[in-house]
Amino acid sequence: MATALTMIFIYPLPSSALRGSITCLSKTPLRNSYRLQYGVRNVDDSDTQSLEGTVEIARRWEFDNDWVQTVYFRTTYEDFEQGGEADQVWLFYPGIQWSRTRTRPQRFPLWGDRQQLSLEYSDKMWGSDAQFARVTADTEWIRTIGNDNRFLARLGLGAIETDDFDKIPPSLRFLRAVTAVCAATPMKVFRRVTKKAGYVVASKC
Repeated sequence: MATALTMIFIYPLPSSALRGSITCLSKTPLRNSYRLQYGVRNVDDSDTQSLEGTVEIARRWEFDNDWVQTVYFRTTYEDFEQGGEADQVWLFYPGIQWSRTRTRPQRFPLWGDRQQLSLEYSDKMWGSDAQFARVTADTEWIRTIGNDNRFLARLGLGAIETDDFDKIPPSLRFLRAVTAVCAATPMKVFRRVTKKAGYVVASKC
């Protein structure tokens, strides 16, 4: 069994984060793996101040139909203040996630899509400070029309059911029920920029 370690430091104000993960690979590493993920994030944005620490243990399976199933247990400590409310909470919650990503070609996708569905549950009976059920769903699409237009679209949905909303930290709250982004990149610009710098600047629509 092989092990891989990654560390990421993010410092785009008004938030900063340190994240890392340790992945244990099985005999079929592309299909099955175990992961320990951890991170610390600090947010200071308008009426929201938050210091969050998270540890997650996960098991990942990839099936023949390209869908990936991840079962995880996550614990989060967050010291926060938002809109005049302040608290410190410990949360222990298991979750399950299904996702699928398809792209072609892989380096600079001209066609692709990604679907993801996550379910999480927390209960006071195992020591969590809040009881809640949380669901998130995301979909992203890349399509090319003709030779000169590349379109990107994203839609995100989220909901949380709880009687302890004052104990739900900002990192788990939904400020919007639905988020959607649409962007278009002319292929002439796409080809020119990717040749020089390896990235694309897309205009919102």
